[in-house]
Amino acid sequence: MRNREGIRIGFAAAALWLAAMWPGSVRAVETQTVDAPIDSVTVYPDRAKVTRIAHLELKAGEHALTIENLPMGTIDASLRATVRGVDGITFLGLSHRVEHHLETPNERVAELLRQIRKLEDRDRRAMSDRREVFSSQKELVATMVENAGERMGEEVAVDCMDVSRWEAAYGFVGDKLRAVNDSLRGVQRELDSLDQLIEKVRSEFGELSAREETATKTVQIDLDLKRAGAVTVTLDYMLHGATWTPLYDARLAEDRQSVELAYNAEISQQTGEDWDDATLSLSTTTPSQGVGPGSLEPWFLATRKASSTISGRFTDEFSGDPVVGASVQVIGADKGAQTGMDGRYVVPRIDPGTYILRVTHPEYQGVEFTSVMASPYASTDISYRLCPRVADLASGPSLGIRQTEIRSVDALLEQVAGVQTTAHGEVFIRGGRAGEVSYLLDGITVGDPLGGLWTASDRARASLMANSYYDDSDEIAASLSTAMINPGALAAVFRIKRRTSVPSGDKAVRTHVARWTLNASLEPVSRPRNREGVYRVATVVNQDDAPLMPGPVALFEGGTFLGNARLVDLIVPGEELKLPFGPQHEIEVHRQLTPWDLKEKGNKVRMQETVKITLTNHGREAQQVVLEEPLPVSLNERVKVKYEDIAPEAEVDDDTGIATWTITLAPGEETTVVVAYRIEHPKNMRVIGL
Repeated sequence: MRNREGIRIGFAAAALWLAAMWPGSVRAVETQTVDAPIDSVTVYPDRAKVTRIAHLELKAGEHALTIENLPMGTIDASLRATVRGVDGITFLGLSHRVEHHLETPNERVAELLRQIRKLEDRDRRAMSDRREVFSSQKELVATMVENAGERMGEEVAVDCMDVSRWEAAYGFVGDKLRAVNDSLRGVQRELDSLDQLIEKVRSEFGELSAREETATKTVQIDLDLKRAGAVTVTLDYMLHGATWTPLYDARLAEDRQSVELAYNAEISQQTGEDWDDATLSLSTTTPSQGVGPGSLEPWFLATRKASSTISGRFTDEFSGDPVVGASVQVIGADKGAQTGMDGRYVVPRIDPGTYILRVTHPEYQGVEFTSVMASPYASTDISYRLCPRVADLASGPSLGIRQTEIRSVDALLEQVAGVQTTAHGEVFIRGGRAGEVSYLLDGITVGDPLGGLWTASDRARASLMANSYYDDSDEIAASLSTAMINPGALAAVFRIKRRTSVPSGDKAVRTHVARWTLNASLEPVSRPRNREGVYRVATVVNQDDAPLMPGPVALFEGGTFLGNARLVDLIVPGEELKLPFGPQHEIEVHRQLTPWDLKEKGNKVRMQETVKITLTNHGREAQQVVLEEPLPVSLNERVKVKYEDIAPEAEVDDDTGIATWTITLAPGEETTVVVAYRIEHPKNMRVIGL
């Protein structure tokens, strides 16, 4: 027995010795929920990047830090964590999960149900019983009065009525009837109040009972510290449901030599989390009404070929938000498109037939639609709710990461299996086409980063940002601005100087970004095909380091509001911008059309039309006007266009057919511009544009 006890003591001592020698083998992981408030937010036109920071004092050992209540719109693939602090910190990994919240609403529902039962079954029933008692007392008094009346009649008939006794009796009946009526009214008031309370509780009960379960995301960050000390944890993630819109105020100076342009931003978000007292940055990455003469569209003539269109909209299966940047391919037609900010896409001019529609996106599971019928002169709608990809970072395979010096994107791509690049910057992945490749920059879909397949707006951004890199320490102040401008590789970022709060919901927050005074060249422009009259158009140059994003413009002259216009295109630094500042009333313009002169000769149709534009200067000074008028342009060699007469002579753009005259009018002078043209085409040809 003594030997066995000694053996047990020996084993215990050995276990303690092993624990001391290898503490990691028995060391417990300390789990801690940390408070990581939102420190900064970068808002893009279609989403936002949120940065949370937690400052902690941690002991030596392993830690599982959890950050709770992230919105469901958080993009899982965008979760990034960085840890700084004492020496000897090892970042073990990051994982995320969905938490469902049902306990608190169910407890409240149960409590409300108990209140309803108590109010209806006990309180209201007791009051109803009291009301019945008082009603019975009232009926009893009424019966007494009725019987007393008969008794009084009998006494009067025999001339033996005791008046004093009857007076006392009627006094007693009156007092009792008055008391009963007061009690009935009091009970009824209590019942009405109780019914209102029951209705209020029932309303809350109905709202909570119909409410769907709520869910949030929780992120877990695993660390190992060799020694205790201060640790700073930064969590970055992207999420949908946020946007910002540029708003401009353009004010024409009294001398009409300059325009003051104020650059504002309207920020709104419905992400499910409030941004309280956060540092805001606005990124430009992503991608005239009544006061101006409008824009002239080229007048093209062409024959119509039987073709089809496939269009639709893709949304997130869970949130219902539009899926931006999904690649849509029509297999067999060598055509495709990409979904826009609203999740919609259009693939036009497809030959009639049956195709396969393939949809891909880096953040969503791909899907194919077979036997998609494209009918002549019709549009086929293919819409779908895409399912997000599931990224399990905790259980995913480990990746070997090596340090390699990379000096260009081409050099990086050369090391990736299945990727080929050309001298023109085209990228081919696993045999696919160059146009099928989608790129993400900080979670934002952008154009081809090598420059081979950029759109016009991508090239404009590239010319602005060439050879510059994003570096938080290299921010420069915009001229006369309240924001900091940071040019990036494909974008500009405005950092608002003061911290701002943006609640989640329908309320938008407006903030000032910058203000510039720009030299302006003002000229009267008339486009009578759109609107008769002459309008003042100011030409200014974007003199700042950042582009001007498309957005609404409020137009002023001095302190007078003129109306609204809109920036339609991206205006890069150094590019001209034209702003309308209302009509110039001294000049009157009238446009008159002669009816089509239609003639058929053999298998051909000949059409002739004449346009007369009259300009009159009613002012006291000479005026110079730029007059523009579109002329027909044929896109088919079988459709012939001949300009019979253009007087006075004009400059005509051969590509668009826009004719331009610069006309000087003396005070009181009237002049007429005449344009005559003839169109000829085969008789059985259907011409678009006429």
